[in-house]
Amino acid sequence: MEWIREFQAPPARYRIKPFWFWNGDMEEAEIDRQLREMAEKGLGGVFICARQGLKIPYLSRQWFERVRYACQKAAEYGLEAWLYDEYPYPSGMGGGEVTLAHPEAEHKILRHRQILLEHGGRYEENLGWSRILYAKAVPFADGQADFGAAVPLEAEIGNLQTEEIYQTTGLTAYNNKRFFTYRPQHILSGELPEGKWQIEIFLEDALGEFKYYGNFFDPCCKPAVETFVELTHEKYAQFLGEELGKTVFGMFSDEVGMQGGIPWSPQLPEFFKELKGYEIREHLPALYCRDYPDAFRIRYDYYDAMHKLFVGSYHETVSGWCRQHHLEYAAEVPSMRMTTQRNSTIVGGDTAHEKLGRPLEWIYDEYLYRYRSNAKSVSSLTRQLGHSFAMIESFHSVGWTMTLQDAKWMFDRLAANGINFYNVHAFYYTIASIVKHDAPPSQFLQNPYWNYYRLLTDYTGRLSAWITHTEADIRVAVLDPVASLWACAAEPFNGFAHHGSGEDKAVCDRVRGDWVYVCKELLFHQTDYEHLDAEMLDEAKIEEGELRLGRAAYRVLVIPPSQFLEKRAYDTIRSFAAAGGNVLCLGELPREIIDAGATDGSGDPASRQDLWQGFGWNEKDNLRFIEDLHGEPWWDWCQEMAGRLFAIGEDRNLVSSVRYDGKYDYVFLANQGGEKTEVRLDWKKRYGSVSEMSLENGGILD
Repeated sequence: MEWIREFQAPPARYRIKPFWFWNGDMEEAEIDRQLREMAEKGLGGVFICARQGLKIPYLSRQWFERVRYACQKAAEYGLEAWLYDEYPYPSGMGGGEVTLAHPEAEHKILRHRQILLEHGGRYEENLGWSRILYAKAVPFADGQADFGAAVPLEAEIGNLQTEEIYQTTGLTAYNNKRFFTYRPQHILSGELPEGKWQIEIFLEDALGEFKYYGNFFDPCCKPAVETFVELTHEKYAQFLGEELGKTVFGMFSDEVGMQGGIPWSPQLPEFFKELKGYEIREHLPALYCRDYPDAFRIRYDYYDAMHKLFVGSYHETVSGWCRQHHLEYAAEVPSMRMTTQRNSTIVGGDTAHEKLGRPLEWIYDEYLYRYRSNAKSVSSLTRQLGHSFAMIESFHSVGWTMTLQDAKWMFDRLAANGINFYNVHAFYYTIASIVKHDAPPSQFLQNPYWNYYRLLTDYTGRLSAWITHTEADIRVAVLDPVASLWACAAEPFNGFAHHGSGEDKAVCDRVRGDWVYVCKELLFHQTDYEHLDAEMLDEAKIEEGELRLGRAAYRVLVIPPSQFLEKRAYDTIRSFAAAGGNVLCLGELPREIIDAGATDGSGDPASRQDLWQGFGWNEKDNLRFIEDLHGEPWWDWCQEMAGRLFAIGEDRNLVSSVRYDGKYDYVFLANQGGEKTEVRLDWKKRYGSVSEMSLENGGILD
């Protein structure tokens, strides 16, 4: 163990790096004192965050001079300085300056209205003052909406001033009474022939009031993103110069994403046409009507285009600037799929906001389906990209009653999930007045346990050093059911929720619920796994019966209940199986390839049979299809085929991690429950000795 010295005395790169909230007057003497306190208590560095309560103007010369001073002092004390790119958050607004420079980039959302007329006749609807994207009346034939016979209604839309005002004012001495009207509104008014009709309307509205700025920008508007970089990042480069990449280590981008339900951008139609070859505005009803012709493929195309547009506009732009300036790009953002963060050099998430006593199953049920809150997805993508650090922002809003015991309990769970970059929320410059209520606690010198904080920083530093210098023994991958969730119009930025009703919602809830069930049962049976996004498979290699991607190598691929697959996933599954890889399909066989032409959504058993013709489910030892997801112990087959270094007994309160460094093998166990537990541990090979490594003091006991 050449790295044992770093385990015993972890250097700064492995130690906690909190958000340092600059929420006061930011005096140099106090900045110096606080950095000295952090160094004494074993912190590894800080993210300098402009925060509500700040008394010096953000992005002013004074701001950048104080940042430069703090970075210099941090280096003197052996701390890493990291930058945070916004005031306060989410990223992209430049403290509000971006929408001043780009009023055309104000964030827009998609609104849908549906009007049912059972017998035709007259109709009238106030549509508000919104941009009309689509307005058609759809007749019914044989009980089904006939979208092919839809009647355009744009000509039936006009506008009226709808608010009447009487004022006692006048332009002459002869009259002081005036009548005015205000607030134009679009009015849809017309008449339809006898019969059942369904009027479909799609509107583009401004997001309106949001967070700290009164509005938000559209991260799909690349000129606005470039202005954000010019206003923020370029100014840091001017003031910090060659320190970027030396004493200043990286830039944090926070929470930027698309707002509302189904994401929308005015940039989307043109981009969609170039990417997919047809006009999305002509097919917007497919997003809400599953009986629209080829609805499932259109929905997939829609989300795929939005994903590529968003990533290309925001993440590629910001990460590209960081790369050019030798900075790590650390992002904690909502994702449409796991690969939303593939441009991050430090993939990040936001989880661990509980106190001791939360059941582990509650935590899994709450977080596993949200990429942003799922530590496993963060560490999975990190290994697949071949990066070194997986980051979690943790502890915001746990409250002032949070203790060091709560923190250790959460850090143990993060470590078991492969997290080795610990970013805590937050250290406050001051808690004067009402700033103390900014998503507390402050774990800094205002807190009674501050004098004992070194115990926590040493402990987590050793966890990080161990994780960084070893490799996870994870041989099972679970394919994310993104294609099926997109096909039922789940909302990816909102944890794949579906806020509608009917069959789409039922399918969405079932797919999402089954996905979570598969993942948590693997974890409860101590069979470690990683998430796998089909978009990553273009970079995968199949060698010696393993699916290899970055630092990861999988022997077992689990397909949770899914209706659709992407073609790259389907092709990889067939190639992996042919090379001797182990494939387990649960619940139902995917019935269609969603990005290989039209989808009928019929679920016809014949189409499933054609898709898997000659595959050999349950005929070959390495291919299993288990229909009864909840009735058979399918995880036993995963364990057998994975061939793990250690077998750990089932325990629904236990988190575990098995790792190796090429010479030694390691097991980490942490009880997340409230009672003592006993766990059986079996190892698959003979060891000459067994030692215990202490995370509390760095000692090694034989």
